[in-house]
Amino acid sequence: MKIYKSLALALIAGAGLLSVTSCSDYDYDAQLSRTDITGPFALKSATGNTYTSSIEGDIITVKINPFANVDAELNGALPVFYLPMGATCSPSPLEPQNFTEEVKYTVTSGDGKNHRTYTVKWGPSDPLPVGQGYAYSRILAEKLYTELGYPGAAMTGDDGGDAPHGDLLFWPAFCSGKLVGFSHVYAWGNSSKNFPANPSLAFKVWNAETLAEENVSVNLGSLNVGEIVNITNDWYGHMVAATGGVNGAASAVYYWPSIDAAPVKVGDLPKPVYFNSHTVDASMFIQVAGDITDKAVISYMTDRSATGDHVAVNVSGGQVQDHKIISTGYQSNDKSWTQMISFFGSDNNSNYLVGDTEGDGNGSVKGYYNSSSGMTLSVMPAHLNGKALTDGVTWWSATGKSGGRGGCRRPFVMAMIINGKEYSLVLTGYDWSYRSQMMTGDFSVYTDDVLCYDMRRYSMAAIGAAGLNGINSFGSAGCWYWDADANEGRVAIWNGREGLATFLISSYE
Repeated sequence: MKIYKSLALALIAGAGLLSVTSCSDYDYDAQLSRTDITGPFALKSATGNTYTSSIEGDIITVKINPFANVDAELNGALPVFYLPMGATCSPSPLEPQNFTEEVKYTVTSGDGKNHRTYTVKWGPSDPLPVGQGYAYSRILAEKLYTELGYPGAAMTGDDGGDAPHGDLLFWPAFCSGKLVGFSHVYAWGNSSKNFPANPSLAFKVWNAETLAEENVSVNLGSLNVGEIVNITNDWYGHMVAATGGVNGAASAVYYWPSIDAAPVKVGDLPKPVYFNSHTVDASMFIQVAGDITDKAVISYMTDRSATGDHVAVNVSGGQVQDHKIISTGYQSNDKSWTQMISFFGSDNNSNYLVGDTEGDGNGSVKGYYNSSSGMTLSVMPAHLNGKALTDGVTWWSATGKSGGRGGCRRPFVMAMIINGKEYSLVLTGYDWSYRSQMMTGDFSVYTDDVLCYDMRRYSMAAIGAAGLNGINSFGSAGCWYWDADANEGRVAIWNGREGLATFLISSYE
């Protein structure tokens, strides 16, 4: 059942229903003998939410999302229901109860002759039908860069010192239900800053629910840390890595059946994933749509061009097959150097999302929904549902400012299929803050839930209003998966120099 933000129900104790009839026709004795709870039964939680229920005989089942904080929602809740004329109820419905446990209400008829006891319990709500997307989301965990176990006490860049601080060139990926973080800088070093590689810090593993670091190592098999360009995961939570090297070294793709299993080679890629001469170009990465173990499409940018070219490689039976070049129609060799695509289907003939930057001022972040033929079907609005955020800036949801660092991942876009419905998650920001914006796939509806995320409200408490300069960072990165059998999924968002957050999404109402 849906969780309603407000529900107007009147609590009527000892009052009868009015009938448009004559007094001689009204059976007062029958009304005074009633003990049934009439109309809907609902609970008003201490958090302000209202939960509806189903009534079967003497059993009242309150429906609540199984991923909600049941104790916070049901402990101390107030019931809202109707009683027949003259009837009383014990305990009083005006008293809050702990509905995480069964609560019994005894209704006594108005004439005092009849009694009936109802048992109130709670059960899971119903999932939305396939095609209707998700209904519930919440933040699972948030941690600043300084809380993630890396060296370096500052979040303000990689200039000097013995650590890159928040400029890890970081990629998150889900694997075996855990969250893996890969730092390209620790794996490859940063040649432009004379910062050496430190392979021991290239991979970290966290509990996806709490972001507590786990004593688990990623099994690399025969791979070397220094040949991994980046990681991601497919729609089902299989971690995927692309290999390569500077100056267009040959590239291949691998996936992990589990975090402790050796990686499985999916195949060699037709063009290099990494083509720059230095080691820290954040714009070079892959995306995987579908199931990498069966049918999927791998996408990544080729050398930058005026037509915005990307490689789209089909995977069938868990092996690389044919490929084609996708031209977005928007140049990728402009000042920002960055562009990415993300497919809404599991082959390279699917519609796709384009993330691009055009220019370098406010509003330079762009998003496009393209057909499989490359035609732009919809454009991310420049001003969508503006809202004031914690730092006092009115942020226009679908815009942002391109990063000052060449190849900065702003925007980072994810085309998502959640319970059969298309969504577009856009990670963006401006000089002093990051934003994520969750919209329907074609940008027509802004979800306005926790995935429209502003980590600054969390980081300000630690570093102050002017403590983070994100304009010259490597930008953001994210990952997600959906478990259709469990009607739930996970999302992770990394903001360079700032930190990491994980989210739960569910189709339960």
